Amino acid sequence: MEDSTVIPVNLFSSEKSLLINIAVFTIYGIIIVLSLVGNTIVILVILRFKSMQSITNLFIVNLAVSDLLMSLVAAPFTPIAAFFDSWVLPQILCKLLSFTMGVSVYVSTLTSTAIAVDRYLVIVHPFFSKMRNWMCGTIIATIWAISTLICLPLAIHQKITVDPARNVTICTESWPQGESRRTTG
Repeated sequence: MEDSTVIPVNLFSSEKSLLINIAVFTIYGIIIVLSLVGNTIVILVILRFKSMQSITNLFIVNLAVSDLLMSLVAAPFTPIAAFFDSWVLPQILCKLLSFTMGVSVYVSTLTSTAIAVDRYLVIVHPFFSKMRNWMCGTIIATIWAISTLICLPLAIHQKITVDPARNVTICTESWPQGESRRTTG
C-alpha cells in the first residue's frame, strides 16, 4: 500500500481573476525582497562588528541564514507551482522545494530552542561558565546536520507523477510503505 501526499497545485484556478493572481505574485515578491534585504542586513551587521557577536546573536545569524534559504529557494517557486493546474517545474525542483522548506523549518525551530536553552542557562545558572563561540558553532552545525537528515527522506520520496483522477502532472510524496511518512513529521 502506498502512502501519498500531494503538494497543492490548484491555488490559482483559471476561474480566479487576473487581478488576484497579480496581487498574490506581487505580495510574494515583496515578502521575498524584504526577507532578502532584512536577513542580509542582520547577517552583515552581526558578522561585521565583533561587539555584536554574542552567542544569542550567532544563533540569530543562523535563523537569518535559514530564512534566506527559504527566501531564495522555496518562496520564489511556491506561487509558480500553485499558479498552474499541473506541475510545470523541473523534477529537481519537485525534490528540492519540499526538502528546502523542511530543512528551513527544522533549522529555525531547533535554533529557537537553542536560544531558549542558552537564555535559561544564563538566567537560572548565572555562575556556570558561559557558552563559548566554538560550542555555539558546534551546536549550529549539529542543527543543520539533524535538519538535513530528518528531511532527506522528503527529497528521496518526492516524485512527479500523473494524477489519474484529474489527468494532470503533480509533485507528490510517494512512500513505499504506509508507515514511512511518520518518520519525517
